[in-house]
Amino acid sequence: MDLFESNFETHFPTQIEVVSSSPSTELVKLALFYTKMPVVVAEEGNKRAGGPSKSELRQVVLDIKSWFERQDPNFKCGSPMTDVDFQRMGKAVDAQFPAALDTLLSEVNGGLWLEDKKTMTSDEIIAAVQSNESSKRPGWKASHIPFACDDVPSIYLIVDTATERGEVYEYDIDDGMEEDSPVVAPALDAFLETYRDGLLNGMFEYIEDCGVTEKMGASRK
Repeated sequence: MDLFESNFETHFPTQIEVVSSSPSTELVKLALFYTKMPVVVAEEGNKRAGGPSKSELRQVVLDIKSWFERQDPNFKCGSPMTDVDFQRMGKAVDAQFPAALDTLLSEVNGGLWLEDKKTMTSDEIIAAVQSNESSKRPGWKASHIPFACDDVPSIYLIVDTATERGEVYEYDIDDGMEEDSPVVAPALDAFLETYRDGLLNGMFEYIEDCGVTEKMGASRK
């Protein structure tokens, strides 16, 4: 990899695939560089199987954070969790901690808008788990780990760690969750990656103190 490729790929997140073996790759990169469009170099004919790797997911989280910082220079979110924080979380939460949530909190401990909900801090997650378990709210399971909520809070986004990939659901604090509740995303890593792609593709707009709303006419693919 030459210096141009190294610097380019360091500063621009993945969105548009170009084939590394194509003779026009360098021209495509140069054009995208000057228009500040994101690019990813992929091997010809290969498509990723499964979800993003840990390093790819880390980049997804950083891309989301950077998007908000570009929208609002005063935007602030939580500092990464420490080893002590993770140890405390492990003692307080019985469910198996999903790797994707580990990666998210390792980069940002709360404060990222996920549309109209914000990612929760480790303290908020612990408090929510303990509150829901002690209250025996309808539909709450020991396998549930909340990771985002609205301001009230009245609705959580949760990962159900009992499912194969850790499916994402909405959990209503008042009404609970039915067994046949719709799946928001098949996994947290897929949820974050799709959201990042939508932000970088201009599908959303940021409204300070309210979160992110989908632009009129934008369609999710």
